[in-house]
Amino acid sequence: MDEKLNKDLIDEVLFCKTYVQQFNQLKKIKELFSSVEEFMVLHCISSHNTKDLISKIKAAETIIDNDLFIQNYLNGLIDKKNSGVSIHGISRDTEIPRTTVKRWTNSLIQRGLIVKNSDGYLVPTSLIREYNKSLRELISKGYIDFASFYSSLEINKL
Repeated sequence: MDEKLNKDLIDEVLFCKTYVQQFNQLKKIKELFSSVEEFMVLHCISSHNTKDLISKIKAAETIIDNDLFIQNYLNGLIDKKNSGVSIHGISRDTEIPRTTVKRWTNSLIQRGLIVKNSDGYLVPTSLIREYNKSLRELISKGYIDFASFYSSLEINKL
C-alpha cells in the first residue's frame, strides 16, 4: 500500500474515532441538559473564571483535595468582584439570542447550578462540579483513549 493511501486511511480512522467521541459527548449533554443551548449557556458561565481558577491552583502550595479546592473557589465567586458574566456577555459569546439566554439562565438558577453574585453577574455554584462529573469523566476518558490510539499509530514511520 502506498504512503498516500495509508495516510488517507489513518485520517479516516481518526475522523471516525473523533466522531464517536463527539457523539457520546452529545448524548451525555442531552441526558444532563434540556438542550445544547442550555449546556452552552452553563459552559459560558462556568468557563468565565477558568483562567483565574488555574492561576489559583498554580499558586497554591499544596492541594490535598482538588474537588474541595475547586468547590471552595466556586463558592467564593458570589462575593468576588468582577467574577461573573452578564446575559448580554453570554449572548455575545454563544451567539444565542438574549431572550433565550435569559430563559436558560432562569432554568439554571432554579436548579441551583448558577447564581447572581453581589454585582448582579452570573456565576456557577459548587453544585456544578457534581452535576457535570459524569460528563467531565466521559470527556477526559475520551481524550486519553484518543491520545493512546493516536500515539499507537506510529505515523512517523510511514
